Amino acid sequence: MDAIITRVHAFERCTLSFDGDVLTLEPIGEVVAGPDDSKMLLEVAAMITGNQPHYVLADLRNVIIHTTVDSRERIAAHPFNNQKLAYAFVVDSTAQRLLIRFMVNFYDLKVPVKLFCTKEEALAWIMELKIRNRQDKAHADHLNADSLVTEELVAH
Repeated sequence: MDAIITRVHAFERCTLSFDGDVLTLEPIGEVVAGPDDSKMLLEVAAMITGNQPHYVLADLRNVIIHTTVDSRERIAAHPFNNQKLAYAFVVDSTAQRLLIRFMVNFYDLKVPVKLFCTKEEALAWIMELKIRNRQDKAHADHLNADSLVTEELVAH
């Protein structure tokens, strides 16, 4: 079994942690995400993940999030977003659900996104995705190996 390396970075108003391939964001209290905040958050997230593909779990319960247009656009356009495999958001209000659904639709995310009421449900979904992704990769590897054998037979 691979060793899981945990990296944690604490900001004044949120904590980022990375366990193997899950990046967890846990804001503390009311968060106002301005352009400088989002830039720093993305840079630290890229650093602690090693800029490798990963799943994102954002626990936004009991948090009021205010963002600016500039910070949303900066986050959406950042190349680090290409490393996301899925987003799991833990929310506790209808307003948060509506805001996240709007942002997901507006920025046309190309990865699975799901909203949850508990962190445990979100982690279980991420684990299901990990298993499915491993199975898909194993199947693709098998198909590639078969095609190489077929190409060798045709060449001879």
